[in-house]
Amino acid sequence: MTSLSLVRTPVSLGQISSLENLNDDVLGLICETVHELTKANAEWLASSESECFCVTNDYDSDSDIDSDLESELSSTSSDASNEYWSWPPFSLKPLSLTSRRIRAFCEPFLFQKFTISRPCDQLLEKLSIWNPRVYVRKMDISLYMGFQEKPDHLRDLPRTLAETMAFISQSQSARPRLNSLSMSIDEKQAHLLKNAISAVQAEYPRAIEFPGIRHLTIGPNNEFILKYCPNVETLIVEEARSPSAKKVINGEHSFRVIREAGKLKKLNCLVMRESWTEELMTALYEAVPNIQMLWLEEGPNAAMTFEPFLENIAKFQNLQKIGLASVPYLNEKIQPYFQDDYDLWVDQVDQAEKRIAEMILGEMGGSCKNVGEVWFGFRTSYDAKKARVEVNEEGRKTVQWSTGRPADGPDWE
Repeated sequence: MTSLSLVRTPVSLGQISSLENLNDDVLGLICETVHELTKANAEWLASSESECFCVTNDYDSDSDIDSDLESELSSTSSDASNEYWSWPPFSLKPLSLTSRRIRAFCEPFLFQKFTISRPCDQLLEKLSIWNPRVYVRKMDISLYMGFQEKPDHLRDLPRTLAETMAFISQSQSARPRLNSLSMSIDEKQAHLLKNAISAVQAEYPRAIEFPGIRHLTIGPNNEFILKYCPNVETLIVEEARSPSAKKVINGEHSFRVIREAGKLKKLNCLVMRESWTEELMTALYEAVPNIQMLWLEEGPNAAMTFEPFLENIAKFQNLQKIGLASVPYLNEKIQPYFQDDYDLWVDQVDQAEKRIAEMILGEMGGSCKNVGEVWFGFRTSYDAKKARVEVNEEGRKTVQWSTGRPADGPDWE
C-alpha cells in the first residue's frame, strides 16, 4: 500500500469497529492520516488534543487515560453514538472510543502536551507516578517560586523533573516525537535543575537527549538546556518576570545564550529581547553569522545610535527577514509624544519606519542585500507592522505594508 485516501462521509460505529480486523500497519496509517486531516482545521485540532500531564494555576490533571477509556467504553451504544457525533468529523476522539486496540493507536496523537506552570505541593507526587509513554510532542515548563510554595516540599523537584525528562527522552529514542520545548525557570531552580540533569547524565550516559526538538523557547538562565537539543531551528529567548512582576534583566545571560546558540548547526531563526550594545552585536555576529531570520526586540541601548546598529545588522549576509523594535526604541530622532500632537507623532513614526525599511531592504537598494521583509514591534504584538518588497504588474518594485501578529505565522514560531 503506497497511499491512503479518506472520503468525508458519515460512518457508523459498526463500520468503525470493523477496523479491528485490520493489521497494525494499516490501522496505524489510518490513525495518522485522520490526525493529519484534523490538523488542517485549527478548531478541530484544539478539540482533539489533550494534556498528557498538566499542573497549572487553575487546573491539575495527570490525564488518567486508562480510567477515561474504562468509563467511556462502558457507556451504552446509544451514548457512544451521541459522543461520536458531538465531536467534529474526522476527529480521533470518537475513533479512539471504539476499542482498546484502536485507542492504543490513537493515543500518540490524542495526548501530546506536558505542562507545568506552578510548583505546587502535589507536583512531586504527580511526576513520580506519571507514565510518559511515547507520545509527548510539546513540553512547557514554567517554574517561579512564590510566597505560597514550601521550599522543603520541593527540595526533590529538580531531581524528579530531571528523571522525568530522562524518561521522556528514553521513551522516544526509537522515534522522537517531542518537537517543541518551552522552559522558563527562575535562577535558583534553573541552577538546581542543571546540576540534577548533569547528575542523571553521569549515572546514565546520554539519558537526556532531545534530537527531535526544532522549536525552543527559554527564559533567562535557562540556556543550559540548549546542549541537549542539538537540532533546534528556531530559538526564542524571552524575558522573564518574577512574582513581583519586575523584569529580570541580566546582560551576561545574553552573552551565554549567544555562545550556546552558536553551537546549533541547524539554527535559522533567533528572537531575543535585549538592550543591544556594540559588544552584544559583535558577539551575535561571531556566533551566528549565517542566520536567516533575526528579531532584535528592545533596540539599541542609549549609547548606540541607529546608524551603527544598522551597520551591525548589515554584516549578516544570509539574513532574509529582520524584526526590530518600534521606532521610538530605535534611538531615532522623532518628536516626543504629547497628547496634543498625537497625529503628528504617529506621522513621524510612520515616516521613520518607511525610511528605515528602505535603508534595510536589499531589493530597494538597502544595506542588507538579501532581506526582503522587515518587521517593527514585538513578535507577540497584534499591531506589529511588516514591510515587504513586491513587484507590481508593471514590473516595478514597491514596499507593501501590513499589520498582524508575527507569532501567529509559521516563520516566527
